[in-house]
Amino acid sequence: MNQEVIFNLGTVPVTYEKALYALLTAIIFILIAKISRFILSRLRDYPPFSFALNILPENFWYYSLIGLGMLSSTSVLGVEMNQFLWLASWFGLGLGFAARTYITNFISGIILLIERPCKIGDYIELESGSWGKVKAINTRHTHIWTVDNQDIIVPNSELINGRIVNRTYINRVRRMHIPFRVAYHSDKEQVQHVVIEAANQVKYTLKKKKTHQPQVWLVQFGLDELNFELIVWVQSQAPIQAAYLWAIETALRSHQIEIPFPQMDLALQQNNLSQSSASTVTSK
Repeated sequence: MNQEVIFNLGTVPVTYEKALYALLTAIIFILIAKISRFILSRLRDYPPFSFALNILPENFWYYSLIGLGMLSSTSVLGVEMNQFLWLASWFGLGLGFAARTYITNFISGIILLIERPCKIGDYIELESGSWGKVKAINTRHTHIWTVDNQDIIVPNSELINGRIVNRTYINRVRRMHIPFRVAYHSDKEQVQHVVIEAANQVKYTLKKKKTHQPQVWLVQFGLDELNFELIVWVQSQAPIQAAYLWAIETALRSHQIEIPFPQMDLALQQNNLSQSSASTVTSK
């Protein structure tokens, strides 16, 4: 093997033999890292591992192996570990000042993984009002997919420091309040019967338990209407309020129950033309 010195790394001479071994070492670690990442990504598709694994540990394991490969390669070149650690400490210090936001989001991602206020598959609502399904938790950001087929990229630090509503944190069953209104002359008992019957026809409604039966509450006396709420328990996390509003409107219309709308009466007063003409002449 050629022992000719290519260059000096500090005080360490680097030969063709050392460079080749260092390159082979780096390639081996990169291959191991890629294979491990591929296996972990496939395991996420199986139920026993789906909640324990996500993209964050995949990336952590991947970059850890890459870092170990770099250390091993420099060791093959003959660089002493204390010299390399001294250089790495200065590099890490400079990188820390330059990438504080990235490091903050990375640490926040680890906290998300450990404390798990939200996990892949959960439906969450952000402080901004946007909500959707958590698709991935990456090293820097969390990927949220909305039912409008939009992708929201949220920095991990916002999920840790901000307020989020997790609709599927413990139990996927939740109670919904569907507001609607009818005219004052409507029969309250008929409204209750009709709307509950319509709610039971919607496929999302849970009605097996007594505590989960649909209810209709009279919640407010409006200016021109009676304000009601349909209380219904559902298991789906999709935005299904539209399905209940559709069913309520259809049921009320089929039973001739009036849904009021704002009305305004405009009264026009006609002045006496003769008096107006006389006053005009007098003023002249």
